[in-house]
Amino acid sequence: MIRAPLAFLLASVLSVTAAARTLHVSASRGDDANDGTSTARALRTIQRAADLARAGDEVVIGPGVYFERVRIPESVRGAPGRPVVFRADRIERDRVVVTGADRTIREKKNPWEPVDSELGLYAVPLAADTPARVTYDHVDLFPYGSLEELKTFTTTWQDGSPGPRHGFYHDISEKRLYVRLHASGRYGPPDPNLHVMAVSGRRIRDRGGFAIPGKGPAHIVIEGITFETPGDSAITTTASVVTVRDCWFFGSPYGVRGNNRGETLNPDAGPWDTASEIVIEHCEFSEFSTWNDASELLAALPAGQRAPWSAVWHRKTTGRHGLPTATKNYENGIAVRIGRGWVIRHNYIHDIFEGLANDGMTNAVDVRIHDNVFARICDNAIETENRSRDVRIYRNLIVDAFEPFSWQPGGGPPWPGPIWFYQNVVANTPEHAALWKNAPHGARGLVKMGISLKNWANGRNADVPKSPLAAPEPGLLFFNNTFHFPGGRFITLMGDRNVPIANVVFARNLIAVDHVLSTDPERDLRADFFDFRANLVASAATDTSPLPLATLAGPESADGRVLSAVSELGWAAPEKGDFRLREDSPAKKFPHTPVAGADELLRNLPDAGALQPGDTWFPPRVGPRVTSARR
Repeated sequence: MIRAPLAFLLASVLSVTAAARTLHVSASRGDDANDGTSTARALRTIQRAADLARAGDEVVIGPGVYFERVRIPESVRGAPGRPVVFRADRIERDRVVVTGADRTIREKKNPWEPVDSELGLYAVPLAADTPARVTYDHVDLFPYGSLEELKTFTTTWQDGSPGPRHGFYHDISEKRLYVRLHASGRYGPPDPNLHVMAVSGRRIRDRGGFAIPGKGPAHIVIEGITFETPGDSAITTTASVVTVRDCWFFGSPYGVRGNNRGETLNPDAGPWDTASEIVIEHCEFSEFSTWNDASELLAALPAGQRAPWSAVWHRKTTGRHGLPTATKNYENGIAVRIGRGWVIRHNYIHDIFEGLANDGMTNAVDVRIHDNVFARICDNAIETENRSRDVRIYRNLIVDAFEPFSWQPGGGPPWPGPIWFYQNVVANTPEHAALWKNAPHGARGLVKMGISLKNWANGRNADVPKSPLAAPEPGLLFFNNTFHFPGGRFITLMGDRNVPIANVVFARNLIAVDHVLSTDPERDLRADFFDFRANLVASAATDTSPLPLATLAGPESADGRVLSAVSELGWAAPEKGDFRLREDSPAKKFPHTPVAGADELLRNLPDAGALQPGDTWFPPRVGPRVTSARR
């Protein structure tokens, strides 16, 4: 038996039991030669405070801009009930900024030179690598592939299709960065010298943010910080038991990065083999103005014309769809490489391409996503591919998302699931329902589900039979949701329409859509494709053409009903986003509907739809909890 030296044991005990301290940091007044124990003796860098911290300590960060990538040493760990806390002195947007931006440009040491006043084209020297992100006052500029494309606002995709009305181009040979800001003034003046310009390359290791290395419980809290253009991820952690709260993420391809490459799916994996038990709460994550850029292109289309993919997917994939190879794509979200036991709650996730993308959720296990607002999203709010397991998605508001939920796995079994999707409100506002109605593949779908046939065509699923397909027991369970989706259809079905997906249940939902599967009734959804029961359904379409809604409702013997108008669903004021039930709603005191894997919860929900008697969660209270003073 190996015995630890007594001195080592005593040091360990003292490090845990020593009185907690408050360490102060000030970018403007601090000095790393100080001990940080008072505001008068503040440290200059967060990194120095991280090096000095121990269990129970609070690092209070004063106002300022910190050009740092803070690496919390593996020796710095909190304990249960005594975390190491890194917090802004006051929770206020842009008060404490941790940035990966080029310092010379951000601090205006080199002014932007006007190149073409008629175009509003400006340039500044930039010798570093091609930027992953360029923002002006947190407005995200589109990366164009050439100077000519920037001058003409066109992309290489689909023979020079129109692109966003503001962007940047990095000329590597000239070592110059060119920008054009939006000429309309909707985001401020078009002169970059009048904005905070944040320019960051894509290398993760030396850009702004926090890194928490090592494995096992870290008991670290990060609170109240504005993260700006970190290149890739604002916070990276391989350690577990980390809370990120009341933070802002701007120009961040990802907010929080774990390290899960599939270890959670290994039955022999240890509990801390990946970053586990991570909480992201009351944060704001945005790639503003991604949604506005797409909406502007859609509005410019001739009336009734189906949109090209370039109008909405120009930010999708590096090296394709208009994005140059050297930049960072936008198909990401607030978290990536999610491990075991993550909780994502009370966040405002808006004006982005994806909310939680497949590379975030692909190996996630035992994850809770609840009480968030997902708003104005060009693709999916939540994707659950490729092998996510035991995921519960509940009490979220998803508004104006192109296709809110996706189950589109690739690679082969095990397919993702089980997944519980309940008490969510999914809605389209009238303005965007009309604008986004002519989606590239027809009406956009409330749920995207299935396995693309390209996975067999390219050999990826060569040894996987196409039938039967089944979600893992108890399945994909969609119950007690409120779906108001004018301008769209219920489902975008991927793969073979003759091969049903087993263990998919829709029960006790309130549904208003324009179509079920297709505008052509001859190509609509087979009644046996999924298990529909006890849903109340109405047409949200403005025309009077009959719709095969009985499929969505389910059999009358199982309490499925098709209503003659949206008003009969009994929502208080859906056009204003008020989905509380009137007393005369047929959803009140709705019959219990047995659903394997959800029975216990269903028995406690008296009404159909998302909002239950006495509920106070809607709309969710999200985003950083701004304070005028802190403790």
